[in-house]
Amino acid sequence: MKKILTLTLSVAMTVSLLAGCGGFGSGQKTTPAPAASQGQGGQQTEAADYPTAEKPLTVKLGYSAPPNSITDVNFQMYAEAVKEGTGGAVLFELYPNSQLGNETVMMEGVLSGTIEAAALSANTMATAVPEMNALCLPFLVPTYQDFWNIVTNEEFREGMNKVLLPKGVEFLTTSTTAPRAVTTKNPMRTPEDFKGQKIRVMDGNIYTDIFATFGCGTTVMPFPECYAGLQQGVIDGLDVDLGMSVSMKFFEVAKYHTDTNHVFHATCVVINNGVMSKLSEEQKTVLRDSASVIWDTGLERMEADFADKAAKAAEMDVELIHLDEAERAVFREACQPVYDKYKDIIGEEFYNWYTELVASKIA
Repeated sequence: MKKILTLTLSVAMTVSLLAGCGGFGSGQKTTPAPAASQGQGGQQTEAADYPTAEKPLTVKLGYSAPPNSITDVNFQMYAEAVKEGTGGAVLFELYPNSQLGNETVMMEGVLSGTIEAAALSANTMATAVPEMNALCLPFLVPTYQDFWNIVTNEEFREGMNKVLLPKGVEFLTTSTTAPRAVTTKNPMRTPEDFKGQKIRVMDGNIYTDIFATFGCGTTVMPFPECYAGLQQGVIDGLDVDLGMSVSMKFFEVAKYHTDTNHVFHATCVVINNGVMSKLSEEQKTVLRDSASVIWDTGLERMEADFADKAAKAAEMDVELIHLDEAERAVFREACQPVYDKYKDIIGEEFYNWYTELVASKIA
């Protein structure tokens, strides 16, 4: 069911433009809405047709996460902040649980303008924007705190938009997302343990390539079929986060979970440039700055959720396997062929920018 969040407040906003873009992309910026026309003698004859509380702009935001998930709650908070900051002139209408289509459909929609905004996995976006593969490089980010330090700053958003604005969309924020791990029927502690196993992975070639370096087979089996796949031996495990294995009851048929944390899976919230062009500069600033409501408490809420899910997994007699730094280093070394391959796919300039940004933010 779509959620229409309603709250009308009037708040005075100051103008704060997003820093100019250049470098990786063409430097194209979001096109502003037409200015008010002027008659003879410079007299204003028509007001700019920006959204108002009386004539609001409704922005549909689609995402795959289910209702009441952390992602869903994040976007409820974001929508409320936008409503408050624009005095009810911009209304985000939320469509969780893939109501607007799967991620590929939503990506195509937001790029073409048939969908106003969407939250998309980096690996899905990489099928249209190869630079997004950088966010899926394995074992690059050590901890969730490090990941949060990377994505919750203006430098990251500006770098993303140097690539995405010329594609027709603007990057607004990323939502809290659990690190990728593996739930399996057998214990996995080293790359060698994966040999001969068949692991379900997400769409996007980079995830297939990551697990191929461990010597296992992969499949992109639809997610709802994974429980039966584990039960029937079609797959031996899957690339998944802890919380999803709890909620989908995978632990009923697979009793091992290894916190490889191979990728901190970035969910990118993007909005079509045409939608942004309908807003005043103040309203654009509100949409950009409202991401702070996610950033301010996102890490704390994510860690609390992870602890809750870990306790539930333990109650299900799941063995939680924690890798130390030395064990992760072995996996990282095994993945070197992925780095060699994807540096060219990503593009050397964006690859260097992102990996250097990561290195600068690691605690």
